[in-house]
Amino acid sequence: MEVKSGLQNRIRMLHILDLLRRETDEEHPMSATEISKCLEVKGIPCERKAVYRDIEALTEFGYDILSTRRPKQGVFLASRELEAPEVRLLLDAVASAPFITEKKTRELTEKLCGFLSEAQGESAAAQIFSNQGEHRIKFENEEVYYTIDALHRAIALQKKVSFQYYHRVIQDGKVQLAPGREFTISPYALVWNEDRYYLVGNYDKYDNLSHYRIDRMRHVSVTEEDARSCREVSCYQDQFDSAGYRKRSFFMFGGEEVTVRLSCVESLLEAMVDKFGELRILEQADGRFVFEATVRCGEGFLDWILRWGGQAVVLSPQSVREQVAKKIRTLA
Repeated sequence: MEVKSGLQNRIRMLHILDLLRRETDEEHPMSATEISKCLEVKGIPCERKAVYRDIEALTEFGYDILSTRRPKQGVFLASRELEAPEVRLLLDAVASAPFITEKKTRELTEKLCGFLSEAQGESAAAQIFSNQGEHRIKFENEEVYYTIDALHRAIALQKKVSFQYYHRVIQDGKVQLAPGREFTISPYALVWNEDRYYLVGNYDKYDNLSHYRIDRMRHVSVTEEDARSCREVSCYQDQFDSAGYRKRSFFMFGGEEVTVRLSCVESLLEAMVDKFGELRILEQADGRFVFEATVRCGEGFLDWILRWGGQAVVLSPQSVREQVAKKIRTLA
């Protein structure tokens, strides 16, 4: 009889904890009477004294349960595995990521909101979907989650991956995805850039790095073949530097790495720091500043520098200045 009573007490305590997680937050406390009534609806008889004892036990166990008199007298669960601002940050990231499909976006939103009270979760989800709405761009590749998992396994095991790389074509006046080439790649890292997710790796035919849009991959599999070391095909000797690679790349175009000297108007300072991180200013005069940065000089860099017009100018090396001039002539 005593064992049965102890089990019932533990079950009651778990139900109280579940109520506090789902129903309470700083703006929605519950009184002991309300908790007792909710338990009785579930067929669990409970006096207010028992509620107080269980809350005290949960607090001693480490749960952050606070009492309040505003907006009404009661208790609420103050700390969670993820706090409301953290959940909203993750919700924004999920909603904004084009490679996460509409279906998976809703599934992840529901899971993330599970860390909040029901009131907070409903409010957060409503804001996400009303703010993004019909203007949100989402792709339809439901394989992408298995693709990401396979790529992470291949990187950890240092094995090559094979996949089919799809591309878009126009058929009967509609844009459609069509099967493309098959690749076998030595994978080094997954990189997020310009709202897209990429695999950076090496294609055996070349001794350099290349990147592939993850949402365009299909039928990804981890092979038994050992991957090439990134030191064989890049300047990275110990391990691949995702942040450095992303900083030097423009719109994920390749190109030869070169150190360029740039002259920019001071109003571009924020944009340059956003792109290159901390800058070492070499000169500052007449409303302009000069600095150096290592970039991958290809079509991506040329398009990037030209979009600033005369506000950002390449001072050196001469070879890059000539590439910029050639690009301008082709656009004229």
